[in-house]
Amino acid sequence: MTHEIAVFLSAHFPMAHGETLARVLPEYLAHPANAGKRARFEQLMARSVTALNAFHGKSVIADFDLHRHIAESGILGQPAADGRAPIGETEIAAFLDERDAFWQQKGVAKEDVGEVLRRTIQRLDA
Repeated sequence: MTHEIAVFLSAHFPMAHGETLARVLPEYLAHPANAGKRARFEQLMARSVTALNAFHGKSVIADFDLHRHIAESGILGQPAADGRAPIGETEIAAFLDERDAFWQQKGVAKEDVGEVLRRTIQRLDA
């Protein structure tokens, strides 16, 4: 199932770490210990998208409203079939760095994108 999520994401987002994201969100949000975080995730991502959309008039909804894209695929929360270990901090950092670089190329300052994404993850883990 992780492969299907990664394929879906790669069709929507030009990112090098699509598979990392595909593993992070479904497993994180579906884990019983994180049951209360799903609604918080949706709210935080909505606020992040609103903030980022203000930069240079660029629309980043398609890039940062990741939960909606995965949810619309009908596979959010499905367990990974390959039994791989959970994603670690290194993989998450690599994904964030890749997103920073992508938006910096489009004229959005790296610190703006990075701060919003890192703040979102920190709040989820609070």
